[in-house]
Amino acid sequence: MDDAILTPPNIPESLGVYLKLIGKTLLHTFPTKIYDIYIYGSLSYGDFDEVTSDVDIIVVIKESFTREDVNYLEELVEQYRLLHNDWLKRTELDFIEISKINQEINNTVETVRVSDSTVKHKTKIHGASIDLANLSECGIVLFGPHPATFMPKVSQELLTQALKEKFLDLKRNIPTWMTLNLWNQAFIVVQLCRVIYTLKTNKYGSKKTATKWCTENLPEPFNEVALEADNRIKNFNGPLSKTLETNIPRLVAYIDKMFETSEVNTTADN
Repeated sequence: MDDAILTPPNIPESLGVYLKLIGKTLLHTFPTKIYDIYIYGSLSYGDFDEVTSDVDIIVVIKESFTREDVNYLEELVEQYRLLHNDWLKRTELDFIEISKINQEINNTVETVRVSDSTVKHKTKIHGASIDLANLSECGIVLFGPHPATFMPKVSQELLTQALKEKFLDLKRNIPTWMTLNLWNQAFIVVQLCRVIYTLKTNKYGSKKTATKWCTENLPEPFNEVALEADNRIKNFNGPLSKTLETNIPRLVAYIDKMFETSEVNTTADN
């Protein structure tokens, strides 16, 4: 069974070792429950940044985890925290039941999640159809069949709804995040750039792709704000940025207006 775990191409060697080890460990621990294991997000888009990008993994399971399964998972995470925490702390890993995605994809999917080196039982993915569409379109298989063989196509209406849900969730967190540190300020702008990019281009892409597009295509001063955020998220030492602080509410208002106008009708065609 271990030999069935694939190594993703064109990634840092240490990350490849880490991902293959995760796959082998999960299959060994939950041999009757795992249907398949996939990588999505920046790795699947080809825009992975070795310093800043998250490692996004979805494990499709045949049936829900029991409390005992969650306990086993917590033990595994503790082991990985001691041995591989550099990658673990950047890993977002969700366990999703196949019954919840192989007939009709919804925007709110319940999951057992590993995030911030911690197991979170019965959390929810809001705007899940965006991640699942990414998975179906260009997800990387670690184990199992390609997701396009069993996942239904995600409708434009559902994707538009998901994009707005993700935007509103981000919007709720902005007042707190904006005052934490420079990295959080930059992260907010990069996430907002991703929403703008999707609404403007009918495409989904990585945060890196979206931010670059915004630096080249948004009117002033938003293009300059996107550029500063891109630079700051790579070098986030220093005090809070007054430029980002001033323009984040303006970017939010800009997106609010986009959702209120006909531009929302051009949301992603997957």
